[in-house]
Amino acid sequence: MYSNRFATLSIILVKKDEKKIYVIDCKHNRSRFDINNWKRDYDQFKNTYETKLEGKRKWVEDNLQLVEEHLNCKNRLNLKIESYEVDAFFVINTPTIYMFNGRYRVLTIYDFEKFIDNEFVDIIIRLENSDTREIQDIEYPYFDNFVS
Repeated sequence: MYSNRFATLSIILVKKDEKKIYVIDCKHNRSRFDINNWKRDYDQFKNTYETKLEGKRKWVEDNLQLVEEHLNCKNRLNLKIESYEVDAFFVINTPTIYMFNGRYRVLTIYDFEKFIDNEFVDIIIRLENSDTREIQDIEYPYFDNFVS
């Protein structure tokens, strides 16, 4: 899928070993260096991009038979994807604040290569309270999972 109007490239990735189909939106973002533009990027992802990606993910989930027929016809495959889970994420060219707390994962191009090769590992932030020595591991989405 390609939409020239919003300069978005959408990809359907099938990972047979995981029995998963990924709907991926690729975004070309400008590098941001100040909090106002970080917020603008975050709001753009939350208010616009998430809704569009969810619509694409839902369409694939609701039309697995059609997707299967298309992939098998176009690529001469023999896929049986009716039981596959459908997930979605973004791939971007430059990091953005949204990638730390979005509804959907965001991978940089570098991380996407690792994901394809099954080498991507989520970052877990480990905090230690210097007074109590209590340790807290924070997993994605980081801001939502941070408990003070």
